Amino acid sequence: MIKYIVETTSSYSDLNGNTYHFARITSTKTKNSLVVSEVGGSSNAVAMLFHLKVANDWSELYEVQTWHKRRDWQRMRKFAGGTYEGNVTAKMVRALNRKDNS
Repeated sequence: MIKYIVETTSSYSDLNGNTYHFARITSTKTKNSLVVSEVGGSSNAVAMLFHLKVANDWSELYEVQTWHKRRDWQRMRKFAGGTYEGNVTAKMVRALNRKDNS
């Protein structure tokens, strides 16, 4: 059963070869989500859930990655909602499953 949808939004490389990423982690149970700034990419966003021991199997996660021009990526990040820019904890991710969390 899928517990979390991890949607990573990435920018194409800039002139210096840098790419930028942010991820939205959404609970399939409540549809609550957490936007995490500056994840290292799609695989890093998913690996974070395994590292935090929130997910035990690949079947619990659905991974989506989209690529956009840098300007579009900046606009999407700006309007993504409350973007969290610190260390994500397992408690934060598990809180997405509580119905009273909005």
